[in-house]
Amino acid sequence: MTEPVPKKEVKKTPFMSRVYFTLAIICMLTPTAMKMYTGETNRLIVASGKLSDPNFNESVVYISKHTVDGAIGVVINRPLKGDELKKAPGFLRDKQIPLYWGGPMGFPEDVVVLERAAPHKDGSVRLVLKKFDDAVKSDPAYLDKIADSYKAGKEDYRIYLGTSGWGVFQ
Repeated sequence: MTEPVPKKEVKKTPFMSRVYFTLAIICMLTPTAMKMYTGETNRLIVASGKLSDPNFNESVVYISKHTVDGAIGVVINRPLKGDELKKAPGFLRDKQIPLYWGGPMGFPEDVVVLERAAPHKDGSVRLVLKKFDDAVKSDPAYLDKIADSYKAGKEDYRIYLGTSGWGVFQ
């Protein structure tokens, strides 16, 4: 007669050990996964005409900053007209400077300026998005510099009302 083969005892991992192991893996991979959602800083995004959101339909968005917390930028191709232009602060309308719709966030209260920075050695140009109030605090003649730039036929500055932004995983 053949002897029965003894059954091997299978030890099961306790449930909580599996939970902790899974959480540890998630914590280790999250920074790597989040990097996939960043890095679009100083980029242009072009939206097609088929986009269902009218705020961004046929828009070009300049992404100024993109981090794990989200992104911030401005729609660069929408000059303010008509009723939207009337919502702009009077001191901006009085300067005869073109104003642009930057996006739905904070419109029309949030005023930002997209400024052309000094060119790099290779000739490339960097853009900087500044809060208008912060720029004026550091340089009280900032608005006059913008107006003078337009009078000279340059477009080193663009003033936007409102911004565009996205949250995490949006």
